Amino acid sequence: LDIIIAVANSTKYGGAGYQSENILTISGGSAGAFEITVHEMGHVLGLLADEYDTGGPVQWPGGEPFEANLSTFQAAQMLNLNAKWAAWIGQQIPGYDGPIHTYQGGGYSMLGIYRPSPDSAMRTLGKPFNAPSIESLVVGIYQVVDPIDSSSPAGVFAPPTATLVVEPIPVIGAPLQVQWFIDGMPVSVPVANELDLSTITLPPGDHFVTARVTDTNPWVISGTNAEDWLTEDRNWVVTVPAAS
Repeated sequence: LDIIIAVANSTKYGGAGYQSENILTISGGSAGAFEITVHEMGHVLGLLADEYDTGGPVQWPGGEPFEANLSTFQAAQMLNLNAKWAAWIGQQIPGYDGPIHTYQGGGYSMLGIYRPSPDSAMRTLGKPFNAPSIESLVVGIYQVVDPIDSSSPAGVFAPPTATLVVEPIPVIGAPLQVQWFIDGMPVSVPVANELDLSTITLPPGDHFVTARVTDTNPWVISGTNAEDWLTEDRNWVVTVPAAS
């Protein structure tokens, strides 16, 4: 993923982030250029909405927005539907904007629309992101990066004496987890990213081997985001010939 930052040779305040274009613009001479870049990156990478409540109609005019940090649901309804940032409601993480609830105003309207926190980076420059927005930023990365960096052997089929290998992408902090399965049953291996089939006795026939790589990032807790974006399977078919 390439994100283009177009810097204007100007001191005029301003910037813009384009969700579908992977591009943002800033005024390089503005005193707020860095914080504007952070805010606009929220639009481009996290597909986040503006959380301020001016510049549009007083009453929110539309239905449920697609952005993860705006909703027409108040807290009780959001929890009942397990919608948007329901999993984060009530949490307050030191150093990040919170506590997480439903605060009226956002998307340029004052009424009928709600944001996750009082005053985040998508509302005021210099403020930290809130937890649901950080989750969207992490998911935004995984929409273009796969948890598995490489694997071997290539192809779908592997001989019963092969050593199967997956290489998760390198990350800062705890490495991604690797779990192996044979015919749907979990298998413990001495080397997390390798499975030496020659050390396992399998009956004749076809067997399905899966390496599941998961990023257990604590910022991704809503809905099926972790399953959809932070987990990837690599599958092989291993055929054990019948004894002669």
